[in-house]
Amino acid sequence: MGTPIKISEAASIALHACIWLARDPDQYHATREICAALACSQSHLAKVVQDLARARIIQSQRGPTGGIRLANRPDQTTLRAVYEAVEGVIAQDDACLLPLPVCPGKSCVLGRALAQLRNQFAHLLSTTTLADLCNPTTQENT
Repeated sequence: MGTPIKISEAASIALHACIWLARDPDQYHATREICAALACSQSHLAKVVQDLARARIIQSQRGPTGGIRLANRPDQTTLRAVYEAVEGVIAQDDACLLPLPVCPGKSCVLGRALAQLRNQFAHLLSTTTLADLCNPTTQENT
């Protein structure tokens, strides 16, 4: 069964890795440890780590005690920042699923509905921090 919002594998890895790091934010963790926990490939995580480091969401340190950790406290990092570090800025258009020659976009009922869903998704990502997902009492209240 399909879902109305698709999240790429890279974005999913980024979100899960950052939530995983948020549980122990002061320590550096080896990427192989994260790969084992998330059951993802080391090469895919390496690309995601580059994107997250470029966006200053994580810090990396080389050496035997190195690895990666969050650059800021979990309550200061939104899911939107993590998502956009990998996927780019969330579009704000009213584009339909059909190509432009078939559908004019702004007058499309489906395009407006998709824009509303995208805005709700963007709002959820903007208002949820990594800390929110690491705190079980916060999850129960939402």
